[in-house]
Amino acid sequence: MASSTARPASFPVGCRVVLEGLKGRSDLNGSVGTVRSSPRGDSGRQEVALDGDGGKVGSVVALKTINLRYEPREVGSLSVREMKAVLRRAKAGASETAGMDKSQLAELVGESTSGPEEIAALLAEEMAASAPPAPSAAASASSSSSSSGAGSGGPSADQIRQASEQLGQMSPETLRAQARALRTMDPDLVRRSNPQMAGFTDQQIRAAADQMDRMAENPDMVRMAAEHVKGMSPEELERMRRTVG
Repeated sequence: MASSTARPASFPVGCRVVLEGLKGRSDLNGSVGTVRSSPRGDSGRQEVALDGDGGKVGSVVALKTINLRYEPREVGSLSVREMKAVLRRAKAGASETAGMDKSQLAELVGESTSGPEEIAALLAEEMAASAPPAPSAAASASSSSSSSGAGSGGPSADQIRQASEQLGQMSPETLRAQARALRTMDPDLVRRSNPQMAGFTDQQIRAAADQMDRMAENPDMVRMAAEHVKGMSPEELERMRRTVG
């Protein structure tokens, strides 16, 4: 079993955290939220969007990492894909997990980690390291919904094809995580760091995130759409690009 998880220097954007150790705002201790920014300036504070009522985003607070910890994840709450992600980060070899069923993977996760908080940390770090960038996913998501189309010019035909291929390979868990990151990150940060979304309005960013959530509910549809785009001619892709733009 691994040793207890050390507190990270920073938390990946999009990960789930629990607030603790706050003195001036002790009423927030125990609250759960989603990290929406990288460390800022000399203070090293990260913005966290707290969970609101009905699944909506509540207030946003800027906190030091000393006041954050990962929201614990029990082994039983993990999908097979998530278990494998945890084991990759825990340095378990691919040959060691080949052919294992869910119960065997769960047992290995338990042996390779110190508990629910380390599981959450390993999963967040692996997803942040291996997931395709959210802007590509959002660009493809926007191409399937005129309400979430990009600003002037829109994505190119090649960008639509590449983003559709990426979406077709994404798991529902990854789609939901990226949608949550888009929804909780500062919109200006999204536009600055992602050229494909530079022309998106705040409303269009939210619409793209909503579309990704809908895609996560129907992964077969996403794969079929990706295959359809893959087989489109350059002329058909150009017509799609003009529609999106």
